[in-house]
Amino acid sequence: MAKRRYWEEYSVGEEITTGAITIGEAHIFQFAGLSTDFHPLHVNEEYAKGTQFGKRIAHGPMIFGMSVGLITSSGIWGDAAIALLGFDNIRIPAPVFIGDTIHVKVKFKEKRESRKPDRGIMTSECECRNQRDEVVMAFDQIQLFHRQGVSNA
Repeated sequence: MAKRRYWEEYSVGEEITTGAITIGEAHIFQFAGLSTDFHPLHVNEEYAKGTQFGKRIAHGPMIFGMSVGLITSSGIWGDAAIALLGFDNIRIPAPVFIGDTIHVKVKFKEKRESRKPDRGIMTSECECRNQRDEVVMAFDQIQLFHRQGVSNA
């Protein structure tokens, strides 16, 4: 785990880019099994050929989960994050296909104090992008962080 980076040490406007992962057929079928979402657009190539996409696409919720995982595994929060408070403004402007490689660009968008003086809240703007740098999903992530040198006692 990365060294703790307190709420005060994150700057609004700061950006990071996560590592990347290539979406495979196994991801699609594992997610379908876990979620019980076997919609033919995801699991039936012949059906998908007749759609506007022309081939199978990844589940949107799967890409969302993988995006959050890429952010977390990047280590940018270290052990500074206390809790995930929520997500806002989830958008899916483009599909993800088998063979696409995705990564996430995270921009620290807004910071505010919480009700407890030893904690702060930060909203990050997250854009999942494919290998052509096209945004395939975007969302805001809201988290609670430790504050430096502030006691709640």
